[in-house]
Amino acid sequence: MYKVNLNQEFYLHPVGQGLFYSGNVDIEPISYQKFFFVFDCGSLNKANIKEEIEQYKRVNFPDGGTIDLLIISHFDADHVNHLSVLLEGMKVKKIVAPFINFEERLFLVLRLIGQKQINTNNADDLTVIDNIIDPVGNLGEYLDDGGEFILINSDPENPPFPPPSNTDNNPDRLRNEGDGINFGFERGTALMTQERLTELKTKPGMHPKEVKDSQKGLVSVRDVAVMEFLFYRKDIGKDNAAFFKKVYELLIKKYALEFKDPASPGMDELVKVIKSMASATIVKELFKDALKEVKGISIAAGELMNMNTTALSLMHYNLYENFRMLTGNGECTDRRFYALEVKKMDGTLSTQVFTKLLEVYYYRYDRYLEQRIIPNTLFTSDSFLLAAADVNAFYEKYKHYWDAFWLFQIPHHGSNHNSNLHLLTRLHFYTRSFINYGVNKSWGGKWRHPSPPLIADLTAAGLSAGLMPVNEYNGYKFAYAERWDRIP
Repeated sequence: MYKVNLNQEFYLHPVGQGLFYSGNVDIEPISYQKFFFVFDCGSLNKANIKEEIEQYKRVNFPDGGTIDLLIISHFDADHVNHLSVLLEGMKVKKIVAPFINFEERLFLVLRLIGQKQINTNNADDLTVIDNIIDPVGNLGEYLDDGGEFILINSDPENPPFPPPSNTDNNPDRLRNEGDGINFGFERGTALMTQERLTELKTKPGMHPKEVKDSQKGLVSVRDVAVMEFLFYRKDIGKDNAAFFKKVYELLIKKYALEFKDPASPGMDELVKVIKSMASATIVKELFKDALKEVKGISIAAGELMNMNTTALSLMHYNLYENFRMLTGNGECTDRRFYALEVKKMDGTLSTQVFTKLLEVYYYRYDRYLEQRIIPNTLFTSDSFLLAAADVNAFYEKYKHYWDAFWLFQIPHHGSNHNSNLHLLTRLHFYTRSFINYGVNKSWGGKWRHPSPPLIADLTAAGLSAGLMPVNEYNGYKFAYAERWDRIP
């Protein structure tokens, strides 16, 4: 008989206006190395996130290394503008992102220029443009041998996720060879067709794969799934798609002389034109002209800089009933969960302190409500969950897991354009929530995050006491561990 230790650590890094979330899983002595994943890596508070990335790599990858899974929720600058910093000197096994066609990615870059979140005279921002315009072609260069770039599509039927997978009766579960911890999707991935590659538009020679958001992602060791990654990709709608297409057409028309063949402009030509657009005024005029020309859509002029774009929601969920299978049906001797507040008094590591936020111990086979919800987390990124119909669709997707997460991300940095009481009143009273936002505003644009009306809705929904701020001064670490006596 010997011990099996399952350890999980998760970190909401204090980076300001953006998001950088990291996690790792270790199962000793069964797995030979930790499994590392990252969800988004960007912030408009650039000094804060650079310091966090440096610390993250210094602690986990002092000599370089491999991130097992990189997830990109969407391509706004404050979620992706430091991916190149994170990945410098690194490799990635799998990159997962939403499928976004070129017309929408073009709109995203132009909007960021219009909002002054991207400066085309800044070398770092030019790299961000490259990564947004062609994420597969540029970020794909960091994949290791055999690595995969996987794009997630909406399942048009939008079926709810079935209840948590049970390794004994799920024939579609991921099976791994060897003792490493790996990530994959139920029912596997499909190589993208030429038609889809044309819609995507990327560098020649790239071979991304596709899945539907109804397919569960699984973290597995041997043939046992230990975690589920559940994605939801909300469609942007026909009106927005029509607008994005018109913006693309007008851009090609305006800069026709810059293309050898305006009917089929090259990626390098398009990027060159975009990087030449130094004025936000040019972008705003282009948007206004597109709105005038496209017919039959219900988009107001005042909404052009706050339009619905594609974003992934994600829930990571522990298959705690399956942990026993890794131990030969051994005996669990103890469980532990703790959460720490990470406080940077002046926004730098030199004044960082840790304060215990929560700690729970379990012994033997005692079962409490918390064991089913800790450390499961549901991220909404910048999803638009304002209208009742959108909230209903979101809830339907996760309804079999709705009582199974301890932490919930309030959409889009607490903007009242993205959520209200329709969503917030669905959350359980015991659910903690967080808003990620920047305190020190160092970028263009006029909005304020979080929005006072949204804070009022949180209070009305009875959730204000469990609200956790995530900014350049505040972050959170939380961890879960189990100890088992393994029967040989």
